[in-house]
Amino acid sequence: MELPIPENIKKLWDLWDLRFCILFSLFLQVCLVIFAPWRQRSRRTWLHIFLWSVYLMADWVAAVAIGLITKSQTNPFIAKGNGSIFAFWASFLLLHLGGPDSITSFSLEDNKLWIRHLFGVLLQVFGAVYSLFLTIPNNKLLIPTLIVFFVGTIKYSERTVALYLASLDNFGAIALPEPYAGHDYEAAVAIYSETRSVEAPEQIAITMAANLGNFKDYNPTSESEEMKLLLTAYSLFEDFKGLFVDFLISSNDRESSRKKFLEIESAETSFRLIEYELSLIYQLLHTKVSVVCSRFGLVVRFLSLWSMVVACISFHYLVDKHKLKKFELIVTYVFLIGAIVVDIISGVNLIFSDMFLIDLHQQSWKNHIPG
Repeated sequence: MELPIPENIKKLWDLWDLRFCILFSLFLQVCLVIFAPWRQRSRRTWLHIFLWSVYLMADWVAAVAIGLITKSQTNPFIAKGNGSIFAFWASFLLLHLGGPDSITSFSLEDNKLWIRHLFGVLLQVFGAVYSLFLTIPNNKLLIPTLIVFFVGTIKYSERTVALYLASLDNFGAIALPEPYAGHDYEAAVAIYSETRSVEAPEQIAITMAANLGNFKDYNPTSESEEMKLLLTAYSLFEDFKGLFVDFLISSNDRESSRKKFLEIESAETSFRLIEYELSLIYQLLHTKVSVVCSRFGLVVRFLSLWSMVVACISFHYLVDKHKLKKFELIVTYVFLIGAIVVDIISGVNLIFSDMFLIDLHQQSWKNHIPG
């Protein structure tokens, strides 16, 4: 039994279902970019319900839109518009499925489903490729479409890798620290190897002590108190992250943590330290920080931004826009400019993120090790 839906409403939906999904997917991405960072600092029920709903709908709507695009291109009875521009939009939907850097999962259970997400990546990428294949050789938007498709595939894959790294199985494998001989071990071995054949043992000891003293004297007093607090929080997080996978903490770590807190003079500073620890935990488990804060991730972020700029320029100057409808042209420009703005916002947030500041400090710390 069919529902008594008026015929004019059916025709209107058949005409606008794809366009509605495209616009709705863009709206959901804007909501995630704006509101996802709030979740880290707020316990408001309405915010969590809203973000949970947007998080689920964002994946669903983008996947449905890709399906509608391929359906409109393969069904001869459905004439909804320019197939080339639809294939272009399908590449943008891969960007939407990749999501913003500020949220990859809503709960720890989502991280466990990284294999299912990987299957979704393969399926949706195949759908976008199939949509593009249907427009060849008459596709006048081939160059910008290929550029956006490449960036969208990378962003979608980044999210899957972030889910895998944050899954408890993998997190447990890296929770235990690697054996650490000390920051002066390599320097001591190098000095010993260079001097043992020409110097007496007493001279070796004096040389090693003098060189290693250069590192011990290194005390970054220019660092702000907030940076020192962040580094302390990171040190404590490294000691206690095994608790998330039911590892036992040694008595030395417990006593060290207790000593650090007893040395803090004010309660406000203690709570600030705990806040930094919780922030690091949240970023590693529910954002892309573990993927982006690496050399490969930084290179990919730089290339993706400039690729979107090139795609926008190529669309503006190399494509005959007179054959496009006004609505299609507006939506495409909104997609292009929106993707560039989101990449810029993500880059700024990355520069000021806790993990990025810690990585910069660690690189600076390594540069002070005598060679």
